[in-house]
Amino acid sequence: MSHVRSNPGGLARWALLLLALVGASACAPNPDANDVESSSALTGIAATTSLGNLSLAFGEDSTHNAVGVWRDINRLSTGVWSQSGDAMQINVSAKLTGKGSVWLRAWVDGQLALPSDVQFFSAGAATTSQRSFTFLLPKVTAGFHLVRVQWLSGDSYTMTERSLAIRSVPSVPGTNAQLSLAVPASGPAVHVGRTAGSWATIPGLTTTMATRLPMNLQISFAAEMGVGSTRFLARALVDGAPAQPGDITMEEVDHQSEGTRSMVFSSVNVPAGAHTIVIQWYCDQGGDIWVGDRTLSVYGTYSGARIAEGGASAAVTETAPETITNSNWLTASLGIIDVGSTPGSGVMVSASLEHLQSAGTGALHVRARLDDRVMSPAEYVLDREGRFDTQTLVFSTKDFTTANYHAITLEYHVDDGTTAQVRDIDLVASAVRRTGADFAQAQPYENPLTPHYGTFNLLTICLDPMRPNEPPLTDSVVNDVVDGADGGISIRGLYAEMTGGRFDMNNHWTLGCGTPSTYHPPVEHQGNWYWDNHAFAQMRQDAIAAADPDFDFAQFDLNHDGRVTADELDINICIPQTSPSGQAEESGSYEVDGTTLTLSTVDCYMSPNLSDRAASVGVIAHENGHQLLSAYDLYGPIPMPDQLTLMGSRQPIHMSAYEKLHHGWVSPALIDLTSWTTKTLDLEPVETGKEVLILYDPTRTHDEYFVIENRSTSASLGITNYDRYLAAPGGLTLWHIVENPALLNPNIPPPVPNIDPAGWAARLAQYGWVAGGIQRWGTIQPSAPISLVWSDGTPANITVSGVANDPSGVTITKLLPWRLHPIALTRSSSPAQH
Repeated sequence: MSHVRSNPGGLARWALLLLALVGASACAPNPDANDVESSSALTGIAATTSLGNLSLAFGEDSTHNAVGVWRDINRLSTGVWSQSGDAMQINVSAKLTGKGSVWLRAWVDGQLALPSDVQFFSAGAATTSQRSFTFLLPKVTAGFHLVRVQWLSGDSYTMTERSLAIRSVPSVPGTNAQLSLAVPASGPAVHVGRTAGSWATIPGLTTTMATRLPMNLQISFAAEMGVGSTRFLARALVDGAPAQPGDITMEEVDHQSEGTRSMVFSSVNVPAGAHTIVIQWYCDQGGDIWVGDRTLSVYGTYSGARIAEGGASAAVTETAPETITNSNWLTASLGIIDVGSTPGSGVMVSASLEHLQSAGTGALHVRARLDDRVMSPAEYVLDREGRFDTQTLVFSTKDFTTANYHAITLEYHVDDGTTAQVRDIDLVASAVRRTGADFAQAQPYENPLTPHYGTFNLLTICLDPMRPNEPPLTDSVVNDVVDGADGGISIRGLYAEMTGGRFDMNNHWTLGCGTPSTYHPPVEHQGNWYWDNHAFAQMRQDAIAAADPDFDFAQFDLNHDGRVTADELDINICIPQTSPSGQAEESGSYEVDGTTLTLSTVDCYMSPNLSDRAASVGVIAHENGHQLLSAYDLYGPIPMPDQLTLMGSRQPIHMSAYEKLHHGWVSPALIDLTSWTTKTLDLEPVETGKEVLILYDPTRTHDEYFVIENRSTSASLGITNYDRYLAAPGGLTLWHIVENPALLNPNIPPPVPNIDPAGWAARLAQYGWVAGGIQRWGTIQPSAPISLVWSDGTPANITVSGVANDPSGVTITKLLPWRLHPIALTRSSSPAQH
C-alpha cells in the first residue's frame, strides 16, 4: 500500500504556524480578566466563563430508533449553564445506517431549538452515511438547561458513532466570546436554477456581529441540501472577503444519498467593530442546487491575550486532492489548542473536509487525537460518494487536565483495497473550563440512567379478586393516592416535586375502581386463587380482558410495532391490599381491540385505606420508577443508598442526588479539587434549590467523583416536601460515585462506619456496580470532618465538615502538605472510619 501526499511541505509549514500562533497569543493583557462571571446558587462557584460554556456528550455503541415516533437518541443529551440572553449552538454529528429518511430535532428544556426539525439523512443507493447539523436557539434564560436530541423515521435505523457539543455564549459584546446566528423560517426548498454561474448569498444566511475586541471567527454553515446537476459550492464572506478555506464543494451531482451537510469556515484576527457574515453558493451554468432548513452561526473568541479559561484555534489546509490507499492511520492535518491555564477543560474539535471514494468497497475512517489521547467518538466512517462532498465531524474530550498548548492531529486510513481522496480541511478547536453541567447525562457505563424530560400518561386498572379481609379500591381512594385529588400526598405530586416539574404525570385514567363498575375476575379465579396457584400472569390477563371493552389500548401503540411500552402508556394493574406492594416491568401478550398487543404493566397492590396512604404512594411510585425510568433497586446495607432514595425505600421520598443528576432534574455546581482552596459554602435544600455540589479531580475524569446534597426533612419549605418521610437522617449528605465498575475494589471497602469488609466483597461479587457505584458516606456534621478517599485507597487530600449553627453550611478543606503524610500512612494501614 502507498500513501501519496500532494503537499510534502505541509508538516513543516504547520510546525511554523503553530510556533507563530503560540508566540502571537501571549502578547497582550486580557481585557476581560476582571469581568464578573455568572455563578450558581452556591456562593463563589462560577457556573459560566468569559468564553461562555461548552458541554459535551458522545456515544459509540449502536442504538436503534423506535419506528414512527420521536424518541431521545441514546447518549445525545446533556446539561449546560447559561447566562441570561445567551445564544445556544447545538452541534450534532452521527453515523447512520438504514433505508428511508431520518429526521432530527433538539430540545432545550421544553423548547425546540431552530429549525424545529431537519431531514438529517435520506438513503438512496448509499444506506450508510456520516451526517451533521447545527441547531440554534437565539436567546435563553439564565441557569441550568437540559438539551436532548431526538430522531424520527418511518424505517428502522441504526446510529453508531455520534457526538453532541453545545455552546452557550453571549450574543452581545462584553466578554471574551460572542455568538451570532441566522435561522431562516422553515419552508419550501430554495433553488439556484438554470441561470446559475455566479456567486450569490443563500437567502436567510446573513448575520452581523458587533465586537469590541479583535476576534477569531468560527463560521458554521449547516443545511438540508441537494444537487440536481453539476456542483454545489459554498463559501463564507466576512465583510466581503472570503473566509478560509475559500470555496468548498458541498456536494456533486452523482450523490447516492441526501440529507444535511455542514462546513466550518475560519477567519482570524478580525478587528473590533461591526461585521457582516454571509454564506454564498454557486453552481455551474445549467446546474440546479437547493437548500431546505439551514443555519448560520458565528462563534468569535478574543484573538489577543491568552485566556485562563480556554481558547479557540483553527488550522486550514488547502491542497490539491490527496490520495489515500493506506490501511494504517496517517496524519491528515495538524493544529493546536490552548486550553488556558485552568485544568479540567472540555475540548471540542470540528473537522470539516472534502472527500470522495474512488475505488473499492471499504470505507474511509477519520479520527482526532489530542496529544496522545484519541478523542471521542474513537472514529467516524465517511460515506462512499464517488465525487467530492463535504462534511463536519465533531470530536470531544472531557476533563483535559494539563493546561496551556496541546497538539491536535486529524488522522485517516482506508480499508484494504479502497482508494479515497481528501482535499481542503478546516480543523477548528475550542476549549472551555468545565463548569459541571454536562454531568447531567448518561455516563459511559450505566446506560439506563438517562435524562428524562416531559410527561407520561398513566392508566390504573382496578381488579378486585374479593379476597377475605381485603375491601375493594374506590375511585376516590385511587384518585387521592395517584392524583392528590383531595390535596394530600400523591404519586403525581411526588414526581412533580422530585423532578422539579421536568418529568410530570400528564393524563391519568381509572378503570374498574367503582365508576361505573368494579372489575372482578372470573368466578373460578376469585378469592386467593392467584396466590394459591402463583398465577399472576393470569391475573394480568383477567385485568386487561376486563378493561378491554372500556379502553382503546391500540391507540397508544404509537410506533405500530405491536407493543405498548411505558413511554407510550404506563399501565398499573391495582389489586386492593392493606399492605402496599408492587412488581414492575411485567410484559405479556394480550388480545385487545381485535388484535394482539404486547403490554408492559406494573403489579400494583394499593391499600384501600387512606391511613396507609404514605406507603401506597411510596411503593407504587417506586415501581413506576422501574417502569418509566429503568431505575435500579437500591435497597441494602451501608454504603448503599437504601433509605435515602425512593428506589431503596417504601416511603414517598425523593431519589438520590446521583439519580436526579443523571435524569437531568438537578443542576450541578462543580468543584475541581486540584485547584481548590479551603472555603465554606451554603447549600440550599435540594428539594427547593434543585442544586447539588460535585467534587471531582480532572485526572480521574468523570469515572469517579463525590456529590454533596442537602436533604431537608422540614415541613416548612413552602412545598409539600416529600422528604419529610425520610427514615434516614437528612441534612448534608455525602455520596461517593464510581461510574466505572472496574474501579470498585473488593479488597478496599469504603471508609464508612460499620461496614463489613467480607460483606462488601460478597455484595460486589453478587450485584456488581449497583452494590457500590452509588455509595452513601453519611451525614456531614460540624466538628467531624470526613476525609475523601478514592476507590483505590488514595487520599484526595480534602475533608468536608459541617458548620456549627448553620445546617446548610459545608466547609471543604484542602489539606496542607505537612498534614498529608500521616493521613496517607493511616489510609494505607487500615481504611479510616467516619
